[in-house]
Amino acid sequence: MDASAVAICNGLLGKRMKIQKALLIALMFGIFQGIMPLLGYFLGTLFTGFITDFAFFLALGVLIFLGGKMIWEQQKNKDEVCLLQTFSTLLV
Repeated sequence: MDASAVAICNGLLGKRMKIQKALLIALMFGIFQGIMPLLGYFLGTLFTGFITDFAFFLALGVLIFLGGKMIWEQQKNKDEVCLLQTFSTLLV
């Protein structure tokens, strides 16, 4: 849902987007949405013995940090619009 929301908003903000740009955005989101769960699964099985005891606190810390950073960035850059138009921006 997050990738869909970003792609829809980017499409609405980018007036007269060429079909090549739209396909690039769709391809990049599709590739990464397919790879990331597999990467997470394999890394999770690799490190499960090391982080089992404190996995809850690690996940809690990551989510609090990311949520706080999102709120901070939104408050700091209220009027800034970020379009995902270039390959390097999509890759990051």
